[in-house]
Amino acid sequence: MIFEEIVSLLEMVRAARVELVDETGDATHRGKKLLHQAEDYASELPPRVMEHPSALQTVTTVRTELGTCLLAADQLADAGVADALVTHVLRRGAGLAERALVLAVLSPEMAAATS
Repeated sequence: MIFEEIVSLLEMVRAARVELVDETGDATHRGKKLLHQAEDYASELPPRVMEHPSALQTVTTVRTELGTCLLAADQLADAGVADALVTHVLRRGAGLAERALVLAVLSPEMAAATS
């Protein structure tokens, strides 16, 4: 079901946000790994999800936010920027992705999407 797929993606993003509360390198690594998993999950959703207009828009937004923040975090880390700033970038991307997913879950169109 489409709704359940979107909720599963939301849960993955929220799990990453929990890890990103801590600014240590280990927590950032775990949060980043979870965000990569969420991005991969969003890329591999079944066709029935991608054929639903609202779901497609939401998943595209989430993939864009996660992909952008993950790329930026990698580039910042490679440049030797402090872990706290890398974590902030990941938090921001995860927060924007979560917002898009929550809005989708709460929308009447998504709640009606059961196929």
